[in-house]
Amino acid sequence: MNSFHPIATLIYYAGIIGLSMFSDSPVFLVISLIAAVIYEFYLQTVDEGIYFAGRTLRSVLLMLLIIFLFSSIINGLFTHNGATVLFYIGPNRITKEAFIYGMVMSLMISSVIVWFISFGRIMTSDKLIHVFGGLAPVLGLTISMIFRFIPLLRRRYKEIRMGQASLGRGNIKGPINKIRQFTKEISILLSWSLEASIESADSMTARGYGLPGRTSYRIFTFEKRDGVLIALVIILTSFVGLTFFLGAGRVYYYPEFRFADSEYGYLFGPAIMAFILLAFMPFAIDLIGEYRWRKSA
Repeated sequence: MNSFHPIATLIYYAGIIGLSMFSDSPVFLVISLIAAVIYEFYLQTVDEGIYFAGRTLRSVLLMLLIIFLFSSIINGLFTHNGATVLFYIGPNRITKEAFIYGMVMSLMISSVIVWFISFGRIMTSDKLIHVFGGLAPVLGLTISMIFRFIPLLRRRYKEIRMGQASLGRGNIKGPINKIRQFTKEISILLSWSLEASIESADSMTARGYGLPGRTSYRIFTFEKRDGVLIALVIILTSFVGLTFFLGAGRVYYYPEFRFADSEYGYLFGPAIMAFILLAFMPFAIDLIGEYRWRKSA
């Protein structure tokens, strides 16, 4: 997906993330999460190598497990709807349906998070500015800075920790002293980031960014394959979205967990196939591109 035009990439991610956010079916959400994790692991392998990609993947999976447990337990304990009572905590009913709904919501949150992680890898600052620079230059710059901010903070914090360790502050004993040291490091990080943000804003202002009539060099060219990708994404997204709207495969969680009967139920199977094609599309595109490159070498 890196080789496609930024507009095509943006439309794809808008479609897959939108469907993942508005779907309440565990079938679609499981497919979305699996595809997102596989593609993110592939991108990490290409960028960092298999060893570091495996370590990062374990961190991501641990985060998803925490989200899964937290959402399931919180919804199960604080939502008392549902017909199947598991047990009581005082006068409050703890129901099976509430736990199931919490699990499904955790699938939705997890899949959206992982898709946004891969989106941040592919849609770099120059691509975001290219997409939004002409229509909304301030918005484009703001979005690019937001997606750049989190990995930048991580790198800067590592540098701060290394600097503090070289001064003999890397092995401090006692919880109070560790909290003080951590607070000092965070203070350094915030000061550094705020100063860098001011410098970035002054630099963009000095270059005339956002002024009327200002032109910029275009490094991205819209090709025929970008149009084909956009058309395919729109067709698949529209079809799956239409099945959601018609109620095919709709799931009821309260009072009982069950799949709803619908006169458009025959669309459920084709919608799953269309969603699988949409979800695994970037992974398939990258694999095909890598195969062609290795074959031509």
